[in-house]
Amino acid sequence: MEAGGTATGGYSVTSRVSSPTRKAPRPYIGGKNRKRLTIRELKAIASQRKLPRYGDMKKSELIAALSGI
Repeated sequence: MEAGGTATGGYSVTSRVSSPTRKAPRPYIGGKNRKRLTIRELKAIASQRKLPRYGDMKKSELIAALSGI
């Protein structure tokens, strides 16, 4: 090996930089699909959207609150 050379034949090895992550699109909470979601799914969406006091809400209240956001 020459003086100052590298094990890769003189070329530098760089790591690949990943692209910035995108936020997942918000699930649509309207139309016919809202009735099909379970209370657990609605609460998970409410948690992601940081809806205050979602744990105390009924299904109909969650649907109304999530549809208004």
